[in-house]
Amino acid sequence: MRRTTAIWRKKAAGIVLVVIASQSPAAAAGLRWDAKEVTLPLRWNADSGIARFTFVNEGPGQVKITEVSPGCGCTAALPAKTTFAAGEKGEVAVEFKTGNRAGAFRVPIAVQTDEPVGSTTLLLIANIEEAITFENRFIYWQKTEPRGPRRVRVKVVEGPSVAFGGIEVENPAFSATLEPHGSGGREFDLVVTPPDGDRSAFSSIVLRARLGEAKLARAYTLLARTL
Repeated sequence: MRRTTAIWRKKAAGIVLVVIASQSPAAAAGLRWDAKEVTLPLRWNADSGIARFTFVNEGPGQVKITEVSPGCGCTAALPAKTTFAAGEKGEVAVEFKTGNRAGAFRVPIAVQTDEPVGSTTLLLIANIEEAITFENRFIYWQKTEPRGPRRVRVKVVEGPSVAFGGIEVENPAFSATLEPHGSGGREFDLVVTPPDGDRSAFSSIVLRARLGEAKLARAYTLLARTL
């Protein structure tokens, strides 16, 4: 009798586990994303670009997207549709505005739905072509080194015309000038001079430029420090 009771208890526990599993969020999940990470390549002169995150509703019922929250003010969600029937395909489109940015930027995007598992985080990687490249973005002098000027090679990629609009040095104890390098008009030396003496100091240095026929404004920041 005791053995029979134990067997029924095991069976009952198994039934409970099956019921719990069938009601779990994983079993009820609907949206399956083709990729949760999308890379968006952008030319140096692009004002913006659109990344598209595609999915299919594999759940048994309708799924509604209730909110899309990009993690940066440089992005904006473009919802054309928010409700998707079972088996229906869809997308979340996100616009990235380049501003004066260059290089790689990673932007998380939170998508809320009415599913049991209601939140998914997507990742937009915007790769903005560098119209101007720098040999180094951080210049420093050790305590034992002479405090002489340092040069950083600056190159303009083939294609855009460039007009440099000035240099802003945060700490007036430092100074910076831009000198042509060679005769091609595409290379320059940014010459940074630190303060005299052996005291430690720090400064940001912003080089401003306007690119192409549209005179797109760009700002490039370097850091200088004496240890």
